[in-house]
Amino acid sequence: NGNTVFVNSRSVPELKWLLLVEQDGNKVEGRLLRTLLINILVAVGITALVLFVAHLTVGGYQRRLEEMASKDKLTGALNRQVFDGILDRAMKMASCDKSDLSLAMLDVDHFKRINDTHGHLAGDIILSGVVDVIRCTIRESDVICRWGGEEFLLLFVDCDAEQAEALAEKIRGEIEKHSFPLREGRITVTVSLGVSRFVLGESEKDFVNRVDHALIAAKRAGRN
Repeated sequence: NGNTVFVNSRSVPELKWLLLVEQDGNKVEGRLLRTLLINILVAVGITALVLFVAHLTVGGYQRRLEEMASKDKLTGALNRQVFDGILDRAMKMASCDKSDLSLAMLDVDHFKRINDTHGHLAGDIILSGVVDVIRCTIRESDVICRWGGEEFLLLFVDCDAEQAEALAEKIRGEIEKHSFPLREGRITVTVSLGVSRFVLGESEKDFVNRVDHALIAAKRAGRN
């Protein structure tokens, strides 16, 4: 009557039978289509899940690589290469807006003595701890850079000389009263800082040199 019928035959030689199975074509096709659709949906779901996980994984690795390329591995402070770009942009913005911009250079006092007495691992703990104290003290807009060894540069945005000096003094005091845990016990350290305010028209090199000379003056004055 114009309907499709599927017939499947199978021989049963033990019984000398021929088994015939007759099925309505519309019902069979419906089941096949439903099975195919389910398989397609499952495949699409698995593919989407795999792509999502791959995206998260690749994104995580990319962020990790960017972080490794931009930050000091020990302390988490920015490295010099990235900080140079940030300082350059900050100086240009300060020049355009006529806004205040200050820079502080911090040095851990007698750091070589710490390494010689307690070992280089202790020195690493001190540097990492000092940066943690600085982070808890400065403002969210301020930037920390590990300039080299035990020296750090702190960029104070929208901050005049008086404010920068007060902030540097606060950092010095917080570090002085903080004790750092070492294997043989807790120790305290002091730091010296030099502070300078950006002068319109000066170069980045001159700006950094002025704050470096200020730090040298702080050391010569007795450190801390």
